[in-house]
Amino acid sequence: SNFFFSVSCICFYFVIPELILFRPRIILSNFLTLKNYFFAGILLMLFILFPLTEAQGILIRFLQLLPSELIKLILLYFLALLAFIRFYRINITFWIIFMHCGLMMKAYPWDKYMLPLLVVLWFLKSRKILDRKTS
Repeated sequence: SNFFFSVSCICFYFVIPELILFRPRIILSNFLTLKNYFFAGILLMLFILFPLTEAQGILIRFLQLLPSELIKLILLYFLALLAFIRFYRINITFWIIFMHCGLMMKAYPWDKYMLPLLVVLWFLKSRKILDRKTS
């Protein structure tokens, strides 16, 4: 559950602001692929098996404003799914996020622990390295 909370935090603190600030051209047909449906199904199964039980931070405070636990889990699921879709390419960014989320599996789920990763992601974005394909 800590892994999925970390991925949801990445979406909340990086992917959504990136979409707002840089407004990339989004073609919906690129997202409706078999691979994305497969990721969505696997992610849904894992969210059902390992729900988030306890966490702290701004994201959790925002989620506490929602009326039901089901809505909170659905929002966390869609945040994680959006982050997975954003970083699906196997490149240096994918491996940085994967290793950080692996470390977060052993840590207390608190979104302030995401700050070093967010600094790295924004630095890579500023240097135009974030979406570079590996050669």
